[in-house]
Amino acid sequence: MSQLPPSPQSPYPPQQPGQPGAPGGAYTMAPQRQTSSAAVASLICGILGCVPLITGLLAVILGIVGMRTTKDPRYSGRGMAIAGLILGLLSLVVWGVIAGGGAMGGWMAYSYTKAEREAAKQFAADVAAGNIEAAQARCTSQVKRDELVQAANKMKGWGTFKDTTLPIGSKQSTNGKEEAYVAGAATFSTAGGVPYIVGFATENGTPKITGFLFSSNDGAVGGGMEPKQSHRSTSSD
Repeated sequence: MSQLPPSPQSPYPPQQPGQPGAPGGAYTMAPQRQTSSAAVASLICGILGCVPLITGLLAVILGIVGMRTTKDPRYSGRGMAIAGLILGLLSLVVWGVIAGGGAMGGWMAYSYTKAEREAAKQFAADVAAGNIEAAQARCTSQVKRDELVQAANKMKGWGTFKDTTLPIGSKQSTNGKEEAYVAGAATFSTAGGVPYIVGFATENGTPKITGFLFSSNDGAVGGGMEPKQSHRSTSSD
C-alpha cells in the first residue's frame, strides 16, 4: 500500500491569533510622533528674519521652547528647533549691524554691553560654583535666593563651568532707566554650550541682573523677570 508524500513545510513560523495577518488578528500600530509646533515656528521665523529684531527674537525663544519640547519622545523636530535658534541669533546680529550703521556701529553696540557681558560671565561662574551670596549680590531684588539655589543644583549635572560666549547685546533707556540684555551660551565640561540669556538694570552706574535663563538639553532653569527685548543696539563678536 502506497503512502502519501508528506505535505511541504512552510518556511514561515505559524501565526498565532492576534498577530498581524493571522485570522482574527489585528494590527497594532506604534504611536506616531508629533512634530513640535514651536520647533516649526522657530525655523520659520529664523528663515524669514524680515522684521527687524522681532522675528529673530521669536526664533530664539521658540527654538529654546522647541528644544525643551522635543526632549519628550512623543515629539520630533529637535533639528528644526536648533536651526531656528541659530538663524534667530544670526538675524539679531545682522539687523543690529544694519541698525548700527555697519561694522563701526556694530563694534560700538558691542562695546555698550561690555560691562553686562562681564557681569553675566561672573554670575554664571558664581552660580555654577554654588557661591549663592556672590551671585545674589549681582542681582536686583527681582531674583530670589531659591531661584539661584535651584540653578546651582541644576548646574551640578552640567560639569565644570568653562566660559561664556555672549555675542548678542542690547541696551536701551526708558524713562531715565537703563536696561540691557546679553545672550549667547555658557560652556560646561559635560553639557557643552548651554543657551544663556541675562537681563540687566543699571543701579548707581552698576549693571544688576533682573532675570536669567539657562536652557540645557535636560531642561531650562532661570529666575527673576524675563529679559526684555530692546531696540537700541544688537551686535556680534
